[in-house]
Amino acid sequence: MELNNYQKQVMRDLSAYLDCVNRGTNLFSAWREYWFSKDVAVGLGGVPSYNNSIERAPHVCMKVPTGGGKTFMACASVRRIFDALPTGKPQVVVWLVPSVSILTQTIRTLSDVDHPYQQRLDQDFAGRVGVYTKEMLLNGQNFSPDTVREMLTVCVMSYGSLRIDSRKKDVRKVYQENGNLFRFAEYFKDTQALLADTPDTALIQVLRHLEPIVVVDESHNAESKLSTEMLNNLNPSFVLDLTATPRKNSNIISYVDARELKKEHMVKLPVVVYNRTTRQSVIQDAIQLRGSIEQEAIAAEAVGGKYIRPIVLFQAQPRTGDNSDTFDKIKAMLVGMGIPKNQIAVKTSDVDDLKGQNLMSRDCEIRYIITVNALKEGWDCPFAYILASLANRTSTVDVEQILGRILRQPYAMHKFDGFGDYACISAALPSTGGAISPVGIYYSNENNYFVAYKGRAPQLSEFPTYIAPRIIESEYWKEFSDTHHENCAGCKEIAEIVSGAKSGRNQAQWKMITMLHYIYTMFETSA
Repeated sequence: MELNNYQKQVMRDLSAYLDCVNRGTNLFSAWREYWFSKDVAVGLGGVPSYNNSIERAPHVCMKVPTGGGKTFMACASVRRIFDALPTGKPQVVVWLVPSVSILTQTIRTLSDVDHPYQQRLDQDFAGRVGVYTKEMLLNGQNFSPDTVREMLTVCVMSYGSLRIDSRKKDVRKVYQENGNLFRFAEYFKDTQALLADTPDTALIQVLRHLEPIVVVDESHNAESKLSTEMLNNLNPSFVLDLTATPRKNSNIISYVDARELKKEHMVKLPVVVYNRTTRQSVIQDAIQLRGSIEQEAIAAEAVGGKYIRPIVLFQAQPRTGDNSDTFDKIKAMLVGMGIPKNQIAVKTSDVDDLKGQNLMSRDCEIRYIITVNALKEGWDCPFAYILASLANRTSTVDVEQILGRILRQPYAMHKFDGFGDYACISAALPSTGGAISPVGIYYSNENNYFVAYKGRAPQLSEFPTYIAPRIIESEYWKEFSDTHHENCAGCKEIAEIVSGAKSGRNQAQWKMITMLHYIYTMFETSA
C-alpha cells in the first residue's frame, strides 16, 4: 500500500518541519520558520504560537479526517523522524492509545505481516521490526538492550497504563521494580535523566533512557494535566499526535481537507439522509434499506466487484431512563421483526459480541450492530453503510467522529465506486427525555470542522430568534457563495427560519439541517 496524494503532502509537511527543527535554535523559532515558509504568520492573525507542553521534545499534530489513514501515515512518519534525530539512537516507538479496543486493534494490525501497517514498517526498517505489548515489555520477552539496538521496537500501550498522578505511581506496574529489566539499568549513564523516587529497573525508567518517539493516537483524549505528565515521564525525543478533532492547544503542522479523501475514494460520498418521526420507522427503514443495498452488492460482485455485506449500525441511548432506546430494547425489536439473532451483534463497554469476529469475512453473518459510544473513535467497520441513530448527540467532536466512522470506505486502498459510493444516515430524536440544549451546528469547509452556536438559555424559542440569525451573520456562513445558499437544503432551511417561513423550534430539525449542509458541501466540493 502506497501513500496517496494527500498523504504524501502530509509527509512533505512533516519533513519540512523536521528540517526547521534541525536548523532552529529552539522549538519556537522552528515553529515560526516552518509557518513563515508557507507564508503563514504565527500569533495574531495566523496560526497559534507553539505550545511547549513537552520538555525539550518537538510535539506536533496531524489533523486528518476519520477514514483518512492516520495510522498508515504514522507508520510512514517513523522513518522520517528517526532520520532527523541524532544517529546512533535506539529506534524505539511508544504507541499510545486511549482504550482497550483500540489497543487490541493496533497490536493486531501492526503485528500482521499481511497488513499495510506492518508492511510499511518492514519496508522502512528492512524487516527488522518488533511489536510489543505492555505485558511483553514487563516480562522482558525478547526485549533487551541487544534487541533495541538491532531493530525497530514498537511498544503499544494504553494511556491508562502510564497516566497517573506521580504521587501514586507505585500502583502502576510500569513504575515498579522489575527484575526482568535489570540489564537495562547497567546502561543508564545519565542518572539525572531517571525519574525520581522510582526503581532503576522499572519499565518507565527503561523507556525514559531510550528516549522514544511517542505516537499519540486519538490525541484529543490526551490533553489533561495527567496526560502531559504521562508524556513528560516518557522523556520522548519526538511526540506525534494523530486526530481528526484536535484541541485548541495542538501544534498542527498539517491539515487534510475532507475533499481530499473523496478524491482518493477513501470515504463514501455523497451521504443520503432520512429523518423519521418514530423509532419503529427508523428501524424498519434501516432494515429495508440494508436489504436493497445488499442486493446491489451481490449484483456488483457478480460483474467483478468486491465482496460487501452491508451493515446497519444502530446507535442506542445510554441507560439513563426508562424511555431510552437502550441496546437490549433495539435488539428485541429487531428479533421481533424477524431478524435472526446470529445477524445481530452488540458492542458496548460491557458487551462485546464482535470479539474475534472479522466483519469483512464471507463467513461472518453479522448485518446489524448495536452500540452506544463505540462509534466515536478508534473502531472501524468499513462495511457499515447505514447509521440509524436513536441517541441524542450534541457534541461537535462526537458528530465528526461518528460521521467519520460511517463514511469510511471498504477496501479504501483501491479505487471503489458504484453502489457503494454513498452512505445513509437515519435519525430520530426521542420524543421524551432530557432537557433541551439548543445548539445549531454549522460546517466550515475552509477549516474542516463543525461550529456550534449555543443558546443563552435552554429554550426552544432561541432556535429561530437567536441561533439561526447568528449563523447567517457569522464568518462561516460567508465562506459559501450565494449560489450555495440557494441550492443547499440546509442553508435554505436556516434562511426560511430567519424569514419566518418555518418555525425552527425543533431540535431534531436542527440535527437534520446540520447533516444536510454538510452533505451538500461535500457534494459541491467533490463535483
